[in-house]
Amino acid sequence: MRFFTGLVCATLLVTQGLAKPVSLLARKQDPVAQQLMEAAEAHSEAAAAIKEAAIALKDTALSLKTTVAQVAEASEEENKLKN
Repeated sequence: MRFFTGLVCATLLVTQGLAKPVSLLARKQDPVAQQLMEAAEAHSEAAAAIKEAAIALKDTALSLKTTVAQVAEASEEENKLKN
């Protein structure tokens, strides 16, 4: 749990740009700090990719909703013409 908390804090620092002056020094002196910084950067990149995927999924869902509505409307018209 402590590792996860540290990782989250490191991610927040990296995304806010607060850890940049410390990160260069930490990378030179502590391999564990370097691993944490790399993990935080990867986490940030993954979060951005997930956000992009969520937006694309939302767009797809809206498009599908429109298509289903159009098909339903066409089906109703077809049924009216048959009767």
